[in-house]
Amino acid sequence: MNKRFSRTVALSSAVVLFLTLFSGCYFLPQEEEMLAPPLKQPEAVTYKTYTVQEGVIERWLTASGKFESTESEVLFYTATTGRLKDIYVKAGDEVKAGDLIVELDTGDLEYTIYRQEKAVRQAELALELAKKPDEVAIARATINLDLAQREIARTREEREKTYNKIARESLDESIYKQEQNIKLLELTLEQAQPDAANIERAQIAYDLSTAQLAVYNQQLANARLYATMDGLVTYVANLEPGDSVSTYTSLVKIANSDSLRITFSTNDYHELTVGTELDISYTGKNGFTTIGRVVQLPTDVPVTSPDSERTAVKVEVDEKPDDASIGTSVNISLLLERKEGCIVLPIRYVSTYSSRRYVRILNDDGIPEERDVKLGIQNVSEVEIVSGLEAGDVIVI
Repeated sequence: MNKRFSRTVALSSAVVLFLTLFSGCYFLPQEEEMLAPPLKQPEAVTYKTYTVQEGVIERWLTASGKFESTESEVLFYTATTGRLKDIYVKAGDEVKAGDLIVELDTGDLEYTIYRQEKAVRQAELALELAKKPDEVAIARATINLDLAQREIARTREEREKTYNKIARESLDESIYKQEQNIKLLELTLEQAQPDAANIERAQIAYDLSTAQLAVYNQQLANARLYATMDGLVTYVANLEPGDSVSTYTSLVKIANSDSLRITFSTNDYHELTVGTELDISYTGKNGFTTIGRVVQLPTDVPVTSPDSERTAVKVEVDEKPDDASIGTSVNISLLLERKEGCIVLPIRYVSTYSSRRYVRILNDDGIPEERDVKLGIQNVSEVEIVSGLEAGDVIVI
């Protein structure tokens, strides 16, 4: 009885729940019908294109160069070291041959030289005096000798005329005394002449003094560096007075500003040979153009040379502007290749993938497709197409 009642209650509850849900859906608002999205006509695809045409292509070698000196000297000490007294020039100064450029501190050497010069003068005077005869003594001795000779001659004559024995003996005694007197006068005259030993001693003293002066002067000369040419100072070592200076340290470089040539660097130097003519243009106040000729290539320079020399091309010019100087800039150009009536494209229109070169070309259906091309002459902005394109073809850019 109870089980049958429980099933009846459960069934009644389910019917009530169903009716409640059904009546709820009936009262919800009715949904609108979904509309189909509008169809949009696709836009036509357009490409930016370039029509291939024939033209002229040139390949130039261009570079910037400058004038440099063909002759220069570097000043340095070879045997002398010491403390720097001063460097008397700076970069950019014009100097003349013989100008004092660098000097080491030599202490009181210049005063020592002054004293030695006076010592040399004293030795010179002593030598002159030793070589100079005593003219007064010579004159006196000569007169006395002449008188004595005359006197003895008269005495001898008188003796010859005397026959008295006692008188002759007296005259012989007188002659003897006169002969001794003549010997003394001759000796006096000889002593009044320059003495060889004195002259030699004076000469030795003079030679020693001059030799010592030469040593001092050489020491001073070794401490100084002079310009050996007229030119422009292009380098000065960064040293201050009192700094230590060792041998073979480059202190100053002087370049001959009258002997100029052009130097420039280029990666295309293999396109040149010695003698190749180049166009040279100068944009200074006296602007001009001229022809230059290659006189040296990087391949001509020893591998031990500085890097700047092993990459430089040297050029001699027929003429130079009046205001040209070391460091003056010039423009250099040379036509390497030229071709007419060929397919020429801006180089930016050619694509590269690995070793492949290609362009995108519109086919008959207007669809881009890739086409391989073979390149010829190239410059910085254009390239020759040797094969793969014809005049009139349209490429996508």
